Amino acid sequence: MTDHFSNGARIKNLDGLTLKYSFGQKTGEAFNVTPEIVEFINTEPFVDLTNRTDLEPVFVTANSETHFKESLDLIGSVQKFFPSSRILYFDWGLTENQTKALKQMCQVEVRHFNISLFAEIAEFNVSRIRYQLLKPLAIAAALKENPEVVYMDASMRMKTSDLKRTEQLAKRNGGIAILTSTDDSVYAMTHKGMYKYLPSDEEQLMKVSMLQSGGVLLYNTEFVFRNIVWWWCMCDIHVDCSASVRTLAISKEHDQRKKYRGHRFDQSSLNVLLANTFNFNQAMYQNKANIVFVRRYLKYNMYKIKQCPYQSNSIRIEE
Repeated sequence: MTDHFSNGARIKNLDGLTLKYSFGQKTGEAFNVTPEIVEFINTEPFVDLTNRTDLEPVFVTANSETHFKESLDLIGSVQKFFPSSRILYFDWGLTENQTKALKQMCQVEVRHFNISLFAEIAEFNVSRIRYQLLKPLAIAAALKENPEVVYMDASMRMKTSDLKRTEQLAKRNGGIAILTSTDDSVYAMTHKGMYKYLPSDEEQLMKVSMLQSGGVLLYNTEFVFRNIVWWWCMCDIHVDCSASVRTLAISKEHDQRKKYRGHRFDQSSLNVLLANTFNFNQAMYQNKANIVFVRRYLKYNMYKIKQCPYQSNSIRIEE
C-alpha cells in the first residue's frame, strides 16, 4: 500500500500502524491496528475495470442465529434470479443445524468468521450493534477473492436479474453503488463522536440522504479500497468511532435533515465516507434502478429454496 490515498484520505505513520483519516484540512484521531488486522482487511490484488465485461457478481450475506430464518428468502430470491451465482454466507454464530441446512442449499458456501480477531467488536455487549460493525469486515473478506460483490442484509430480496444499470453506475464512479436509501440526511443519523475520526463538512451532510448499508454492490478496485473499504473497516473495529453512542433509539423529530435523530453505526460511517469521497454528490453512487426490496419481520417463505445436498461448500476463515 502507498502512503497517500486519493481524495484527501491518506495513511500516516504506516510503519507504526497508527492511521488517521483526513478530509480537506481536517485530520481525525488515530486508529491503532495490528498487522493481522491489516492483512485481513487488505483486499489486494485489485481489479482494473477498464474494458472488463467478464465479471460476474458473487452475493454475500452474514448473519447470526437470530437472523437465519429471515435470510432464507434472501437466498431464495438470489437463487431465483441468479441461479448460477455463488452465495457466500458468513457464519456469525449460527447453530449447528442452521449450518447443516445452509450446506444443502444450491450455490451457498458457508464461511466461518473468526470474530475474536477484532477484540473491541467481540467484546461489545449489544449483539445487534456488534453484528452491524462486522459488516464491512465480511465485505473485505469477500472482496479478497471476488472482483464483484453484492452484499445484502438478511432482510434484502432481489426482484430482478438485471444488474446492468447498477453495474454501469459502479464502473463509472470507480467501483461502488448503494442499492436503497432512507428519508433522513446523513447528518441526522450520525453521532458527532464519529466526526472525531472521520471528519467531514457537517453542513453538506445535512443535504445528503443516508443510503442503506444493507445493499451494496462493490468492485474490488484500488479506488474503492483506499477511499471506502479501508476506512469503513478502520472506523467499525474502533468502537469509539463507530459506536460513540451505544443506543439504537431514534427520535421522532419531524425535521429529518438538520437535527440529530439517532446513529446508524456501520451505515453512518459508510455514508460519511461516500459523501466525502464523491464531494457530496449522491447521484455518483446512489442506485436508481429498482432491483431489490426490503422485508423485515414479516411473512417468510416467499421463495422456494433450491437444494443441492451433495455439494461441498464450507470454508473456514482462519486468523
